[in-house]
Amino acid sequence: MNKKDSSLPAASICTGIIGFLLISLYNLLITLLLNFLRSRVAAETIPYIIIAVIVVMIGLSLAAIICGSIDLSKINRGMSSKKGRLFDIMGIALGSVSFLASAILMLGQILLLS
Repeated sequence: MNKKDSSLPAASICTGIIGFLLISLYNLLITLLLNFLRSRVAAETIPYIIIAVIVVMIGLSLAAIICGSIDLSKINRGMSSKKGRLFDIMGIALGSVSFLASAILMLGQILLLS
C-alpha cells in the first residue's frame, strides 16, 4: 500500500490555531469592530454582525476537528503517513476548545438579544 502525505494535518492545525487566536482576541476584535461599525450601520444590526463573526469562529473550529479526525482515521487504517498525527491531535484539541468557547459566546449573544 502506498502511503501518502496528506494536507489534512496542516489544515487541521492551521484552522485550529486561527480559531483559537480569534477566540483569544475576541474582546479586542469586537471592540474594534464596534468602533468601526457604529457610524456606518444601524445600531440594531450590530448584534447580528457579532453573531456572524462568532459563526465564522465556530466554522473554523469545526474544520479543525473534522480535518484532524479524518486524517487520524486514515492513519489508523494505514492509508496516510503517521507524520501528521501530532498536528491532527493538536488541531482537534484547539478546535474543540475554540468550539466550546464560541458556543458559549454565541449563547451569551443570543441571550443579550432576547
